[in-house]
Amino acid sequence: MSGHQAAPPAGRKSAWRRGFKGFLIILTVYATLSAILTAAAFRMLFPRSDGSTPFSLSYSDIDDLAYPRDEFTFVSGDNDLQGYLYKRESAKGLIVIANGVNNGADTRLPLIMRFVDEGWEVATFDPTGTGKSGGSSAVGLAEFKMDLEAFLGYLDGIPSLKTLPTVLFGHSAGGYAVAAALEDLTDIKGAVVVSAFDTPNEIMLHYTKKYVSLLAYAEYPFIAAGNLIRFGRDANVSAFDSINSTDVPVTVIGGLFDKVVPYGISLLRYDGLFTNPNVSCLAIDDVNRGEHSTLWLSERAAQYVLSVEDGDVIDKEEAN
Repeated sequence: MSGHQAAPPAGRKSAWRRGFKGFLIILTVYATLSAILTAAAFRMLFPRSDGSTPFSLSYSDIDDLAYPRDEFTFVSGDNDLQGYLYKRESAKGLIVIANGVNNGADTRLPLIMRFVDEGWEVATFDPTGTGKSGGSSAVGLAEFKMDLEAFLGYLDGIPSLKTLPTVLFGHSAGGYAVAAALEDLTDIKGAVVVSAFDTPNEIMLHYTKKYVSLLAYAEYPFIAAGNLIRFGRDANVSAFDSINSTDVPVTVIGGLFDKVVPYGISLLRYDGLFTNPNVSCLAIDDVNRGEHSTLWLSERAAQYVLSVEDGDVIDKEEAN
């Protein structure tokens, strides 16, 4: 009796090969469709925007003589972006404002005017794909960090700003940009980070789960790969790690009623865990002022903004 095992029947081997080939075909089709759909999702999540919101002012709404500004363009990647510099005689320093998704520079006009009134010069810009800036889309959240770094590089070439201490202020994706850029910056005197997340991949996974539930975990490799292809080393910088790489004073602010960047994925969740000794965290637990876009408003303005319904005529003065 031979010690060799009998070879499997030819029909069984052929069926196994057909099944394996079918699995590879299905896997290839799934991967191809996922890559296409992920690219389309990035475009849909970050569409071109005029940069305004229903509540935001425009520069024509304010006294331009009281708040004069210079307008200029600078380059970020393949696009020309629109920048603005609000001048102030004998300024105590420069505040650089980084804006979030679909938010042009003018959405921060009430803050800009307050900062100028307090003695600061203010520089800000329309992000890629927003307002007067070029680009058909922001494409991804890492773009906001890259835009901010390009803007700061341009400002470095303005002689009148070289002697001014610089403070960064950012909200949402702009807040992420400010925090994530700190590891690459020198001579920044402070930063205020509002409603920010830790990494682009984490918040993209969060939003993907809202649409496709647990299937999001199968799509995550394509999200991460899409970011990596677009942005390289900047694709998924951790804002938490970046803050900890420096001793720059940083104030992290978040709202406990924020539905856009909820507490569980916000930088605020790291309160007490930062190794940078100059970090302070402020959690806004007021039901009106603790929303994503009401943190800097007065209680009265926050109540008004949250009370507005579709079709209402908006009182922009009351909202700001």
